[in-house]
Amino acid sequence: MKGLLKQKREEWLSRQELLSWLRLGGCFVTVMLSCGIRLPGGLSPFGTAATMALPGNYTLAAFGGAMAGYAVFGSFEENLARMVALICALGLKLLVMDLPRLRQSSPFLSTAAALLMGGCLTARSLLLDLGNLDLLFCLGEAVLCGALCYFAFHGGRALVCGKLEKLDPLCRMSLLLLGLTALTGICQLEVMLLNPGRILVGAILLATGHRRGHQAALTAGVCCATAMTLSNPDLAVSGAILAAASFWAAHLAPTGRVRQGLLFLLIGMAGSLITGEPVAILDELLGAAFFLLLPDRLLELLPKPMSRILPQSDEGARMAARLRFSAETLDDIRRAVEAVSKKLYTSGICNMEQVYDRTAERVCRRCGLRLFCWETAYSQTMDAIQRFTPVLKQKGFAEKADMPAYFTGKCPRADELLQTVNSYYQEYLSREAASRKVMEAKQVASEQLEGVARMLTELGEEFVNCRSADPALTRQVENLLTEIGERPQAVWCVLDKNQRMQVELSQQTPLKNDGAAVAAQLSLLLERGFAPPCTITAGDGVRICFYEKARYRMELGACQLNAGDAPMSGDCWDSFTDSKGFFHLVLSDGMGSGGRAAVDAIMTCSFVMKLCKAGFGFDAALRLINSALLCKAGDETLATLDIACVDLYTGRMELLKAGAAASFLWRNGRTVMVGGSSLPAGILQGIQYDRHTVRLQPGDVVILLTDGAMAVNDSWMREEISLCAQGEPEAVARRLAEAARRQNGLPGDDITVTVMRLCPVD
Repeated sequence: MKGLLKQKREEWLSRQELLSWLRLGGCFVTVMLSCGIRLPGGLSPFGTAATMALPGNYTLAAFGGAMAGYAVFGSFEENLARMVALICALGLKLLVMDLPRLRQSSPFLSTAAALLMGGCLTARSLLLDLGNLDLLFCLGEAVLCGALCYFAFHGGRALVCGKLEKLDPLCRMSLLLLGLTALTGICQLEVMLLNPGRILVGAILLATGHRRGHQAALTAGVCCATAMTLSNPDLAVSGAILAAASFWAAHLAPTGRVRQGLLFLLIGMAGSLITGEPVAILDELLGAAFFLLLPDRLLELLPKPMSRILPQSDEGARMAARLRFSAETLDDIRRAVEAVSKKLYTSGICNMEQVYDRTAERVCRRCGLRLFCWETAYSQTMDAIQRFTPVLKQKGFAEKADMPAYFTGKCPRADELLQTVNSYYQEYLSREAASRKVMEAKQVASEQLEGVARMLTELGEEFVNCRSADPALTRQVENLLTEIGERPQAVWCVLDKNQRMQVELSQQTPLKNDGAAVAAQLSLLLERGFAPPCTITAGDGVRICFYEKARYRMELGACQLNAGDAPMSGDCWDSFTDSKGFFHLVLSDGMGSGGRAAVDAIMTCSFVMKLCKAGFGFDAALRLINSALLCKAGDETLATLDIACVDLYTGRMELLKAGAAASFLWRNGRTVMVGGSSLPAGILQGIQYDRHTVRLQPGDVVILLTDGAMAVNDSWMREEISLCAQGEPEAVARRLAEAARRQNGLPGDDITVTVMRLCPVD
């Protein structure tokens, strides 16, 4: 199976390499042909503009294509100055290769392209003394070169990345202007009375109307007619006819391409005959034929009209509001459950007094001695009936021999009285048993509902606090990745509420380049220090995240000693650093020792770790782990919870304790104890953390430990810590654990000591 997957992966990679070479070849051919296009006035700035604008390996492909195009099309004397400008453009790109902020700046590249083209053409004009009119054309070609470079920078990179379905307005406008510029040159060509530009315009307008409707067809028709007019004023009438024909034909697009093409031909032929341009009829016919023969796969590359998408900030606020509403709904459900439970608890037989009251009402209501028993001799009757209580609690029922003499001697309904007392007492017992189960279930359900509500609230706060992706920075990162050969499907450059930047990539394969090298490039581009990326693979996709380097790192050491000869420890600990730069250490101590305690501790620790890694808060995690322990088994089960959360950017530490032993902080030879009075998880509903916040300094040592390590008292532990805190964390943890074991003696309790030291990043 692994061999098959490896073979498939190699085939996929080889296919990707082939596609990459095909793209480079297409770039070479396209630029070469573009250099043969002459705009009005003989202008041809395409080669230098493409070489300066395109990224990475495409720069070399564009340079080679431009050199070949200038060598093949036109005279050598006319193109020599353009070739010199082309070589200067390549040299400048190589000089700024290690400066991503310049390499990714479209204004810089456009200005440089205009200056290089203008300087070379002006030098040629002055050396050959071609006159002032030629100097004016040189200036116009230089300005056009800079403009084409700017638009090619944005539009060309979108084509290289292959993300035509997610173009921003600037990229769409750039591609449109580049296409119209190319169309202006193509319309100047004549091949055996055929005009390739007119044929191409007909096919483009039909495809646009078919995919995007009559309004888009009209807009595209006006743009194409303008380009045809600029290329050759004699083509103005043909352009207007094509625009009108495509507009009306687009109304038949839903009925099929054949009907749309026929209507286009009819209107186009009529217009050409009326205006006296029958030569255009053959071009219209070929354009319609080309549209009809176009494969559906190619036609679908043109995106359909998209509905308006809310900006990310609005969408985030909307999602946050929905999450808050969901959290409030769950809170309402929890309060309703508690209210109904409280109401039900007050109904039915709740105590022994009600057992006797209902018995008297049922048996004595129609008895002739009622006035005597419950008014004249009320005290004697109550004393007699109360004597059932110890018998019922001891045996669960009363027999005739257990009846007081007061009833056997005077009550005419003694047998019915005995039977009714037993019946109501059994109902009372059943209600008490059911009530206990209902209360336990209510407690668990209430904890879970509150935990989920807290999760939703925290998610909503994160949506509100997290800023939306910065479009400008995202575009710069996309350009950088394109230059170095990466092809991400999506890029996000996000600032969180703490002004920390995060760059996320979504693509189908891991990075081709070294992750540290890419992080270094991002650091230069965005002027922030980035750490090597974190790569997460899920299904067929890969998520790659770059985070800003933290100011601090955490050195960690731990030691665990089992109680006596127990094969496993009833303590559990774990640690990780999340995507926001927070270091988490979680320590849990299960009740007792051995396997039973290990299950509770491991369950508690792993549950909290998973929720924290998923981005949920500690309070929600405590609610859910508490409910999980409450319903895990019928008998008592509990576990302590000790969490240290350190912000590695600021050094701020938050300690959270639920029934855990005291922790210790060592700083500059002084040891301070941090304790708490909260209950462990799994005992009662609604437990909360004891919270402590400390601003750590480099070199500070924090010790988290379980009850088994507190051998004598906290004074003894503080002295031990002061003696060894300057050592390596692993050695400190082992020394403290072994010292506690010697003080405790055997069998003792499980001992776990975790030691962490805050250190500056090198």
